[in-house]
Amino acid sequence: MSNAQRQGDARPNPLTDFDWEVDETTGGVTIVRFRNRTATEVVIPNEIDGRPVTKIDSLAFWDGFPIRSATLPDGLLNLDKKIFYYCKKLTAFRVSANAKNFRVVDGVLFTADGKTLVLYPPGRDAAEYRVPSGTERIADQAFAGRPALQSVVFPPGKTTIGEKAFYRCGALKSVAFPTGGATIERDAFGYCQALKKLAFEAGPTTVGVSAFEGCSALQRVEFADGLTKLDYRAFGNCHSLGIVALPASLTEIGGAAF
Repeated sequence: MSNAQRQGDARPNPLTDFDWEVDETTGGVTIVRFRNRTATEVVIPNEIDGRPVTKIDSLAFWDGFPIRSATLPDGLLNLDKKIFYYCKKLTAFRVSANAKNFRVVDGVLFTADGKTLVLYPPGRDAAEYRVPSGTERIADQAFAGRPALQSVVFPPGKTTIGEKAFYRCGALKSVAFPTGGATIERDAFGYCQALKKLAFEAGPTTVGVSAFEGCSALQRVEFADGLTKLDYRAFGNCHSLGIVALPASLTEIGGAAF
């Protein structure tokens, strides 16, 4: 593909906007740095010098660029969750119909099969997000540090909520957990300091290490039958927590869980 070939409906940024390097073992190109500090849109080319762009370095956008949308290359293999963390105006991801490993639903990045929510744009200002039906996993750090998010609604079915998935979402007040149960991994909701109440219609089966640690406003937690394990410091430093309803199915409580 030529450097000027259209990528979906968007034309790639000029190559002078990027620093890159070639992996001589795989032949793929890694975007090392984005250089255009005034761009409000970035479209990463699918190829550079005839080689596919397969990686983006974790520090490529570390300087906090004013980009509002990011179009990812078709051959991208994976995405480090920290790459766009400081791009606080980024509201939407985009991929073309030819993308091999990712898809986008309403600006949010998913794996190609739609089963894993990979990354929620850090500049999104919507107060509520409804996770699409068919989502089985929220990836590690997918929503971490999103300041505007106040409410999350999960679809029916069972969902795994990854490590630090909602870590330090300071405005998050309401979580409608999956009706089919959930696995809540380490630090998943750590330091979500606006949460006051948690109610589970089903499960979860396990609540991981420090899953709700530092939720200082949390006052009440009601678990449904199906919970088997509360791990170490699951609710550590939740100083306002006064009421906890535990089911008969619970068989293991880790040290300093409360």
